Amino acid sequence: MSNFIVSQKTMNIITKGIFDLGNSTYEVGAMKKEITKLGIEYSKEHMPQSSTEDGIGNMLLSLNKKAFCERHNEEFEYVTHYKHCEILDFSDAQFLKSLQCLIYQCSEGEVVNSDLYDTLKKLERFFMMHIIKKLTDYKNCGWD
Repeated sequence: MSNFIVSQKTMNIITKGIFDLGNSTYEVGAMKKEITKLGIEYSKEHMPQSSTEDGIGNMLLSLNKKAFCERHNEEFEYVTHYKHCEILDFSDAQFLKSLQCLIYQCSEGEVVNSDLYDTLKKLERFFMMHIIKKLTDYKNCGWD
């Protein structure tokens, strides 16, 4: 299995997607509960308070670096800090694909036992169902 540090663009999509969860029309109650376990609190206006996109990105980067180091049995010194860069809009599908890339790169060693990794896996399942439920074919299927 290959293992690398995900790109800045991928990390931006993921952090913005998580940051924007509170400002979305999704049924996100359960996901917000999972995310708040990581120390990201949403305000009455549904925006993260105690963590910015940089804070979320740094948590994810640390997880990615830990998995990389465990896979390669070495220290990773190239990227030490995440700084969010604004990106254009992206689709739910692109968010899911970026999230799956990060999850794959983090599936090494003890990282898979962390709360953050578990939350990313739950977020992945949440968005998979969110996308599936929007499909016309799915909506037209019987329920009997």
